[in-house]
Amino acid sequence: ALAGAAARALVAWAAKTHASERTSKDYVEAIQVADELTGTLNAVEADPLRTSLSSLRVAVFIVRAVVEGMRYDTPRIVVQAGRPFEIIFENPDVMPHNLVVVEPGARQKVGTSAQELPAGHTDRQGRAWVPEDKEVIAATKLLEPGQSETLKLTAIRNEGTYEYVCTFP
Repeated sequence: ALAGAAARALVAWAAKTHASERTSKDYVEAIQVADELTGTLNAVEADPLRTSLSSLRVAVFIVRAVVEGMRYDTPRIVVQAGRPFEIIFENPDVMPHNLVVVEPGARQKVGTSAQELPAGHTDRQGRAWVPEDKEVIAATKLLEPGQSETLKLTAIRNEGTYEYVCTFP
């Protein structure tokens, strides 16, 4: 019951937010929380909220490395096929991290390829520990603690489960 009330309140707040403010970090985080709360509801409650969220959502997601956790705080994002989107990757951890988006089923292969790269190697865009692989869709540079980078991804045409991974050894 509390999740539903919180999700409805966030949707109502988002609807009052001017369109020019809908790419702010606070807005994106609020929409992301509303979406996660909606996922805990039954279909009858969730469907109208999802409809509202889809009209209010700017396809921007915030993903952070978990401090000393060797994982991301957002394990899954859902994107409509055929629409561009952005991922804001933040590194609050004490060690460097990157975020590499890969084709479905390629996470292990790309991760292993990155581990085999020689120290100091960079790809054509100057990114360390990102292998030259056609299964890499997008990648951030290696971010030091406290840094962030925005990945702007063009529309992914094929539906599927695309993964993201940190390839820093």
